[in-house]
Amino acid sequence: MVSKSPYGKLELTEAMCVGCPAIDDEHRDLIEIINNIAGAYDDSKFENCKGHIRHFTDSMKKHFRREEEILEELGFSRLDEHRKHHLAIESDIEAISQDLGDDISDRQAWGTFYQKLISVAVDDAVKADMDFKSFLMEKNRWSGSI
Repeated sequence: MVSKSPYGKLELTEAMCVGCPAIDDEHRDLIEIINNIAGAYDDSKFENCKGHIRHFTDSMKKHFRREEEILEELGFSRLDEHRKHHLAIESDIEAISQDLGDDISDRQAWGTFYQKLISVAVDDAVKADMDFKSFLMEKNRWSGSI
């Protein structure tokens, strides 16, 4: 199905990958959840859409903690700043979800929500993660635990 959402189907491009399989796989999973949110909305399955939004929020938080664990294990010097950025994204996601409210069938409210979701979850997260991409490439050590 081709999404009728404002941005179409999202994909994680090679340029957006950070080089750590665990992090990149989680990024792909998060993008897939965003695509599921859009697909449920496009199909007027609004209750499913709400469930996907909750799933995205929970998955993003788990991803952030995992990413922080990896960066801490590798000694990333700007980890505190990155954690603060994660907390800000979490707060923004919660706020835009609350702004959407219960009636997500409203096209205008949905459009605003989806644009903010893309901006916060994809643009900001990808930009922030590019900050540590070169660090990860220099470390270039992936064990089975990472």
